[in-house]
Amino acid sequence: MYYDIHRCLGPCVPGLVSREEYRATIEAVCRFLEGKTDQVLRDLRKNMERAAEGMEFERAAFLRDQIRDIKQISERQQVLRTVDTDQDVIAFARENGSAVVQVFYIRGGKLIGSEPFALQNTEDENDQHMLSSFLTQFYDAAARFRRIFCWPSTSRSR
Repeated sequence: MYYDIHRCLGPCVPGLVSREEYRATIEAVCRFLEGKTDQVLRDLRKNMERAAEGMEFERAAFLRDQIRDIKQISERQQVLRTVDTDQDVIAFARENGSAVVQVFYIRGGKLIGSEPFALQNTEDENDQHMLSSFLTQFYDAAARFRRIFCWPSTSRSR
């Protein structure tokens, strides 16, 4: 049903989607989540033109709508560019024995998300040690996640 209403590619049903098409979709999602919307839009436009040339007008219209939606999402965000690199901005606060770290994810000059982390058992820890420990654990976990879910294929450069 989800396949029929264009909410799923149907990778679990043989013959609905090729491995290559499914992999390309996963890579596009990773690029989108990394804030690389220009690259995603360029690929969608190519696919839309290819579909229209092949007289696959429903597919072309579906891709056109995806392009419109991605543009709309991107336009709503305020540009935060201070340098031309992706950034994680980290805020740290402490009060009455509690501590929290807030991580803001900036990709392509746009804030794409943020995440709070409440730190436990912080009463006897100094700020520098606490923040250093958090950063080590946070980026170690992020690196493991990226290797598992967004590992680039051999055809794409890193």
